[in-house]
Amino acid sequence: MTPVTSGFQVFVDGKEIRVLPNGLARLLGMPKQFTLDVRVPSGGTTGPIFRQCNKPQTTLLLVVKNLDRLVEGADWLWVKSGKFAGQ
Repeated sequence: MTPVTSGFQVFVDGKEIRVLPNGLARLLGMPKQFTLDVRVPSGGTTGPIFRQCNKPQTTLLLVVKNLDRLVEGADWLWVKSGKFAGQ
């Protein structure tokens, strides 16, 4: 898995969120359910997100098969442990 650190935009409930230089977007004080939209030059993906609060900070990844062709598949995954947890 290779993190993408640039070339995309993140929106929460229609409002653009600043993406940090390392590719992370910090979402603070989110409601229990919200709509997350990620846009890249080749398209984008939108989905309802249900907050999972088992820790003070959790990590949500958008895992894509091909960033240039999002239609090939994308999944939202909550990171529970390992290298990307709690970033």
